Amino acid sequence: MQPNPFELLSVPMQFDVDAKALHRAFVQQSAANHPDRFLDPLDQADAADKSAAINKAYLILKNPFDRAAAMIALLADTPIADSKQLPAGLLMEMMEIREELEDAQASKNQAELHRLKQWANEQESQYLQTIAEALNEAATLPASDRSDLLNKATEQLNALRYIQRMLEEFGE
Repeated sequence: MQPNPFELLSVPMQFDVDAKALHRAFVQQSAANHPDRFLDPLDQADAADKSAAINKAYLILKNPFDRAAAMIALLADTPIADSKQLPAGLLMEMMEIREELEDAQASKNQAELHRLKQWANEQESQYLQTIAEALNEAATLPASDRSDLLNKATEQLNALRYIQRMLEEFGE
């Protein structure tokens, strides 16, 4: 099992993170665990490993998608992160949107490209909001009561992946 990135950086396990506080925690933990602070080679090696884990934890928590996946993995009784469940109708909607995108790209229709990019940004915001609400609530519940919220967050995270791939085509 992966180390808990929230514990490694000593930040509360919640989806909404204060970017400045997260960065401060990262700098603090990095300084405290820097291999150069230790004289013994074994201590240096341990510090190097912990420093690498701290760097990875920071990258995970900085990225909303990775942060959500980490929270789901930490809060779930059983692994559900591999679930491919999607909101009803999403695949059909994405096929239609992709077709519109291809047509707009082929015809170099800047107004349509702008509209589609705006749509994708709005979808991304909505999915992130839904994920945040589900995960923040799940984090307050006993493990036995989290299942529905974690499944919802996982479904929304899977949908978000489609939107983010589309945004990548716009250079986001």
